Amino acid sequence: VALGAGAALALRSRRAAEKPSPRVVGLGKSSVRVTVEERADAAAAETAPTKPAAAAAARTKPAVANQDMVLGVVEEHHHVLKYYARAAKAGAMPVGGNATILHLDSHADMGVPLAYNKALAPDVERYSAINDFMVMAAHVGVAEHLVFVEPPWSNQFRCCSYEGSATFTFLVGVDAAGKIQVAPTGATARGPERTRFGHIFWRDGEQRVIFAPETLRDARPFRVTVINEELADVADAVVAAVDPAAPLVLDVDLDYFATENHGAMNLRAATGVSDGDLMTAYHLAWDFPDLGAAYLAKGDHAARDASDAAAYEAAARRRVVAAAGDAAP
Repeated sequence: VALGAGAALALRSRRAAEKPSPRVVGLGKSSVRVTVEERADAAAAETAPTKPAAAAAARTKPAVANQDMVLGVVEEHHHVLKYYARAAKAGAMPVGGNATILHLDSHADMGVPLAYNKALAPDVERYSAINDFMVMAAHVGVAEHLVFVEPPWSNQFRCCSYEGSATFTFLVGVDAAGKIQVAPTGATARGPERTRFGHIFWRDGEQRVIFAPETLRDARPFRVTVINEELADVADAVVAAVDPAAPLVLDVDLDYFATENHGAMNLRAATGVSDGDLMTAYHLAWDFPDLGAAYLAKGDHAARDASDAAAYEAAARRRVVAAAGDAAP
């Protein structure tokens, strides 16, 4: 687990029953090292049963695999990548091991990083930034499934794309110019949401979404499951999304619990602009959904979002019906 002013990370790995390894808990600039053996010995000394009772307990105690958890603290969110690299080297989160990152955050953090074209090492964080480390984790192969629990005030995936929860599939790879690109695949590449990922997967003002996955080298598949906290049963949705047999990273940014856009605060104070107008400006800046007189006539931003979400759901239902028709004998 990594906790900090910016983020929290937890890595759970499953190991076969073996001699337990030391656990290291790191908090800020100080750390405490307590081995499992020391903890077990202390507990045994306090509660040691009589020999007959101990023998009976040994006969009935079920065998369970040891579970290790790594705890760390970071200030800048992308600094969790060094933990991923160390876990990969230790075999707890291997490259290609289909790990899941459970991401609780006000932001998707799925911008596009610089390409990392060498063996994974802790310096991977130097190729990333606070807003793109999730895609970096997929790019270097330490995570295959990104589960983003999106709070009500966040709309990077949810806005104008879907209601409830949804899973999208992609390839992330490097193009001929040496830039990382994200390519929607499967139903994601055919659905109405396929043109709306440019405001998520971008770098330096450039959208990094392409529809030619065959042109990418070192391509890796990754899934993004977005759980809308406001409209979904979060606990059930998380349990359904997470593979209990795969390594799991719990990544919690403290702004998941409360956040404020300081730029918006200053803008509101200086101009008196409303949150609704700011939302409209956000849509205009990212050019989604399709803008025009018809869109702007739908009313305030909440009405427009609701209308576009309903239109997306209707299109998705038509796509499902059409697919069922194609499959019919």
